[in-house]
Amino acid sequence: MAYPIFSAGLLVCEIITPDRFSGCHPLDVTFTNTTFNATPGRWEWDFGDGRQSSAQTPPVHPFFNDTKSNVTYNVHLLAINDVNECQDDTTIQITVNANP
Repeated sequence: MAYPIFSAGLLVCEIITPDRFSGCHPLDVTFTNTTFNATPGRWEWDFGDGRQSSAQTPPVHPFFNDTKSNVTYNVHLLAINDVNECQDDTTIQITVNANP
């Protein structure tokens, strides 16, 4: 499922799609970034686990859970158009299921 974010007047539309939203530990997630109107631009990913990336489309990202409860990570992407400094951002959630 894609999460489109449209910002009137900002000229940036951000769509990020993970290949999965939940699963067991360790959970490797591939993100597809189809942000448009942000090129040339910058991308600031925050995976909610203390790690960041500035890649337009980051490599596979592992999420971990060594607990007996589900852990949900808020993955945030900020896209910035370098020409006019317009920007948009979105956040999605990735859940790593509890260990048995």
